[in-house]
Amino acid sequence: MSAYNRGGMAVPGNSEDDLSSAGQSAAPSPAVRESMVLQYLIQPVIASLEPMSASHATTLRQAFNRVEQHNPGFCCAFVENLLRRGDLDVNNDINFHETLLRLAYEEERQAPAAGPYNPAANPHLLQLEKRAKMLKEILSGIPQLIGDRKRFLEAIKDIANAIKEMLDTVSLVTASIGNAQRKQSLDQQKKDFIKYSKTFSNKLKTFFKDNSKTDVYISANQLIYQTNLILKAVRDY
Repeated sequence: MSAYNRGGMAVPGNSEDDLSSAGQSAAPSPAVRESMVLQYLIQPVIASLEPMSASHATTLRQAFNRVEQHNPGFCCAFVENLLRRGDLDVNNDINFHETLLRLAYEEERQAPAAGPYNPAANPHLLQLEKRAKMLKEILSGIPQLIGDRKRFLEAIKDIANAIKEMLDTVSLVTASIGNAQRKQSLDQQKKDFIKYSKTFSNKLKTFFKDNSKTDVYISANQLIYQTNLILKAVRDY
């Protein structure tokens, strides 16, 4: 049987007959692609250029942030056109969703689990950062594990536990916020996170029936994106 936790995550058992269909194929969100490309591809590349010229790297970073803010999708189009110049087709030669996960994995492994605030102001903030980082690391590591059923099932259990722990911590942070508007905003982010964790669970169940890896990749990217939105809401607080 499949076991579910509070985040809606299914942990498949040994019987694939227990896995029900999840319906239609996942539809990639443009906002997810745009955010992931900027955060996990463009920004790390710019950071790697800082030893050559920190000031120019800063200018370039600000330029990409500004143009993406005013023209959403610019970074994706920029990368896709670079690939086309090399006779690579992002739809046929490269699994873009898998690539984004692999890029996120490398970045999350190296990034510190800390936000731009004083955790002493709220003891749960640093805990949330650590749990979010752990979840994103496991999700972004899916391409390396999905071909090994045993390891992938273990990863699914780890994801389920990480989702539960993150939701518990988000609840603690939300309860500690005095501002009603900010509390409502974070609570909405939590609801969205739960919704997409359930979608991810459904895509996992479908994968064990039809081996649709891309749908799992798309949904994992969406869940990483939702995790980052929660962190942004908390950091803004």
